[in-house]
Amino acid sequence: MSELSDKLAYARGLFEGMNLKADSPECRLIQALLDALQSASGELDELRKAHEDLSEYVDVLDDDISELESEIYGDFDEDDDGEDDDDADEDDEDEEDDEEDDDDDVEYGDDLDDDCDCDCGHEHCDHEHGQVMLDKALLERDCPNCGHKIGITLRMLCHRDQPIVCPNCGCKFIAADADE
Repeated sequence: MSELSDKLAYARGLFEGMNLKADSPECRLIQALLDALQSASGELDELRKAHEDLSEYVDVLDDDISELESEIYGDFDEDDDGEDDDDADEDDEDEEDDEEDDDDDVEYGDDLDDDCDCDCGHEHCDHEHGQVMLDKALLERDCPNCGHKIGITLRMLCHRDQPIVCPNCGCKFIAADADE
């Protein structure tokens, strides 16, 4: 029994000890107030129980999501990227060259979500594994002009309206057109 229920029981006992006439306006008013408070107390207890049930359910879902993240991404350690720090300068130069090439191919509008690294307007995990998933080729399509095989990434699919540029012939096409 909740503290509110205990206090209501005490108040009801005090009311019954007042020896008021059952048909007096004061008695009817106090009885109506106690009944309303008793009803509110019952509903509050039900809400408290529902909240506890939902809280347990959310905890179970959180555990399930954490388990799925571990299965999909593995145990991710931000400090351990699998590369030697000595090779970092060479990798940075290669990445800068790749970024310059990418900037020529696709420009994204400023109206998209600023928090999203891929500018698709959705929220994504900001760990490095999220970037790897965005840039990993999921599909392979032939260029409609020269037939060169092009890897289609999740980033490209997020920007279906942005043209993909064939590295072989320079032909531009939309990712959705590649399915046809």
